[in-house]
Amino acid sequence: MAIAAETQKVEESPFKIEVSTEAQGQLKEILKGQRPGLSVRVFVQLGGGGGCCGGGGAQFGMALDTPKNGDKTYSVDGISLLVDPYSLEYLNGANIQYVKEGEESGFKIDSPNMPKSIEGGDSCGSGGCGSGGCGCG
Repeated sequence: MAIAAETQKVEESPFKIEVSTEAQGQLKEILKGQRPGLSVRVFVQLGGGGGCCGGGGAQFGMALDTPKNGDKTYSVDGISLLVDPYSLEYLNGANIQYVKEGEESGFKIDSPNMPKSIEGGDSCGSGGCGSGGCGCG
């Protein structure tokens, strides 16, 4: 008598990144004046010293770029977001906002998967990015 082994299919959760309506508007405005083929790269950079968003630890960043080998491309309301394989786990579930505080404005990225090394620290993920900082503004 043969016993059939039960197997469970485990599905990977799909990557999810949210971009607020105001951030979408700002990104579209930035992309409007650029050459065709550029997308918005969103990434996590670990290590390093100094930087505008705090010393050491990790930071989120954004930049205009073209797709590279291994990148995943996600479309949010017509905006192409590029994410490298390394940053995927940290950016899954992230929320990108455009914030204004007085005369300062910039993009802020929050993610539930930010590396433990900077939890509660000063970073793009927790403190926001002003214009001219972290490649986010």
